[in-house]
Amino acid sequence: MIQVLTSSERQHIHPAKKDSKPPRVGSALVVDDVDGLGKSQIAVVILSVDEGRDSELSEQIRLFNQTDSSIRSSATAVDAVQEQLGSQPTAEGGWWALKAYKTNPGSYRLRYRSHKGDAVDQIVPAFADRQTVIVLRKQTAQMLVPSGKAYRSVGFFGADPEAVTIFTKGAQNPLDDDQLRVTRLLLSYLRNSGPFPDKYLLRRARSKDADPLQRLYAAAVIVAGLNRPGDLSGHQEADNPSTMRETRLALIEKWAPVAEHLVAPLPQDMPDVFALKCRIAALKGIRPQGTKLLSPPMLALSWGWIAEQDVLHGNTIPKGIVFHAATEGRIPAEPWLAWLSAAAKFGTAQKQDHSNEDSDSEVTALAPGVEALLAISIAGISAAALSQSTWSIIAGAAAVGLVKDNLTSKRLGDLARSLAIPAFALQNRVALALRELSNIDFGHSLGSSDHSPTKSKRQMPPPLERPISRFDDPQKGRFGGRHSVAGFTLSVSFVEEDEDWIAIKLSISADNDADLLKGDKATFYLHDTFRPDNHTVGFVSRRSRLNLHAFGGFTVGVWLPRQEIELELDLAEIADAPTAIREW
Repeated sequence: MIQVLTSSERQHIHPAKKDSKPPRVGSALVVDDVDGLGKSQIAVVILSVDEGRDSELSEQIRLFNQTDSSIRSSATAVDAVQEQLGSQPTAEGGWWALKAYKTNPGSYRLRYRSHKGDAVDQIVPAFADRQTVIVLRKQTAQMLVPSGKAYRSVGFFGADPEAVTIFTKGAQNPLDDDQLRVTRLLLSYLRNSGPFPDKYLLRRARSKDADPLQRLYAAAVIVAGLNRPGDLSGHQEADNPSTMRETRLALIEKWAPVAEHLVAPLPQDMPDVFALKCRIAALKGIRPQGTKLLSPPMLALSWGWIAEQDVLHGNTIPKGIVFHAATEGRIPAEPWLAWLSAAAKFGTAQKQDHSNEDSDSEVTALAPGVEALLAISIAGISAAALSQSTWSIIAGAAAVGLVKDNLTSKRLGDLARSLAIPAFALQNRVALALRELSNIDFGHSLGSSDHSPTKSKRQMPPPLERPISRFDDPQKGRFGGRHSVAGFTLSVSFVEEDEDWIAIKLSISADNDADLLKGDKATFYLHDTFRPDNHTVGFVSRRSRLNLHAFGGFTVGVWLPRQEIELELDLAEIADAPTAIREW
């Protein structure tokens, strides 16, 4: 099956080698082995019918701690894990160790290549005296990718984020097929809005040596079931709203304590545990105790519940790079919260103030924008006339019953939960939606076959007609590869302002012999995670300048239209660039 990637989805393609056979579908596994009290070891292995270690997939796997430091893999530990797994054959094939890391218990960020060619991040927990096991399913695919004005077919492989399975086991216990089956069943309930856990699942989750993650999944299934409108989990729905409300309250009274008991033995600062406690408190009508997260959660549902808490009560989701990436780069990976690694590179031409505000100011700042958005008549406009972000806000508002006369903080919290967007990001998206709607010719959009709000007549610059060939760096190699051409030179300087943002100062200088006339302009093409991802800037005193704030290296392309000159500079290759630019 061939899929088509839109221009916003097509950037990070890693082509499969033309002379290599398509890899068979397999699985990969991350095992966390205990190395003393309070210590753990996270190892990455692949389960595949193909014999041998997959070195190409291994090169894309990295593990980061909460300070965003990459952890070094131990070759000795890899061999030890391989020896342990070598006698554990399964129906799916053999286990092959790829990497191993010595860690402490806590939350880690795992990065791997997805089956769409993107680098993907998601949270991996490590528990004391247990092994964390992560099963990745390797897939192959052909995608149609824009190449100028046409499309080309690209083949690649990677792990499917939606098919990831994570569980834990005792340090010395063998791999348990039954435990894997139960974990997959609970995750399918989370993915597909399944029923409450039955007696067998609850008995396993409540046992003395139960997997803490199975406890978490079972609790999340329960809370998700209590949260679904109209779902009384086997109870006959009554036509009388009062009766339905009484039935739901009875279910909450019955099942909420079960969920609370399941997560009680887990670390209480675990983001998913905090999210569950927040949602249970909301179901009971109680204000939860506030806290600030140290990392995003594992589960997509948890992210939505925390986003609601952030809008209603504030000071919950920090404005750091990882949280920003999880918000802006989130991909469909239910039940997991997974995001594009490249989303961390996102910056703006002018740095925004991301300081925390109290809950009242968050709601106060958000409400007028939503009210203005709801006041605009959009009846009959096709979703194709709007960006996905704007349409999702409008559809989300309708889904939670958010109307102009019912603009309460609770409804805004419902909107944040349904979209899984924290307060700072929701406020930005509402502002962008208002700006987009203000530029639409509604008369043209209604019933028109061409739903584009604006239509450019400008010819596409030649560099953009060239295919994207570099993984996670869409401008690499498309603008000629030279930073100095015909007297025009592209340069950059950096200023490390804080732990989250790097000031990037781009400059094009024209020497005295360069062909520069009054009114000439240059267009800077940035990483596709910037919004917008290109800026046209005129020359002043023979220089064209663009100041950015971002995190992570990428290639900048420049097009001078009158001169038909191309310039290119890879920021990650600058010798004195900050670590955050060279290694991200």
